[in-house]
Amino acid sequence: MAIRRDQLRPAFTMIELIVVVVMLGVLAGAIIPRMMRRSDREAEQNVRVLADLFSTAAARAAIAGQHVALWFDAAGDAKVWMETSRAANSADFETNPQWSPDPIVPEQPADRLTFVSGSVDGRLLDARKWTIEMVPGQERGMVVASFRDREGSRTWTIVLPPGSLRAQVIEGATPFDESVDLDLTGMGEVSW
Repeated sequence: MAIRRDQLRPAFTMIELIVVVVMLGVLAGAIIPRMMRRSDREAEQNVRVLADLFSTAAARAAIAGQHVALWFDAAGDAKVWMETSRAANSADFETNPQWSPDPIVPEQPADRLTFVSGSVDGRLLDARKWTIEMVPGQERGMVVASFRDREGSRTWTIVLPPGSLRAQVIEGATPFDESVDLDLTGMGEVSW
């Protein structure tokens, strides 16, 4: 018995299947790297927001004359936040600083990052929890904070030079290398 052509089920040919598989491979090759770079971009954006927070704290201490502190806590969802002291004068600040979270500047998550190392004027910061105080009228030392993305592929260092109100982000700095390229931070004319 002969099978009539109109009774055959429609099906894909081998060539059509190969073309579809090749197209899916090309799409996957284009999409997967973009998805991987997305987490890198989010981590870099996270570092830049933290650098802005460092700059805000430095400006608040220098311009507004407030006692300011940056706080970092790696427990749970890591975060950095700014607090100000409500002390009436320097003597009150020395005896009872009364820190409270700044109502204007929100806390910033550092959940895409791992704190690697840091220091304030050579004093090392604890990797789990630290505080950086900025007292008006007192010279602030060099502030250095290095972060790595959660995958561990990229490292950034936030540098806030003494007397500067602007923190700089330097990518790829060695976590324990506290040397700073003054040209990259915009301070090339400053003598060292």
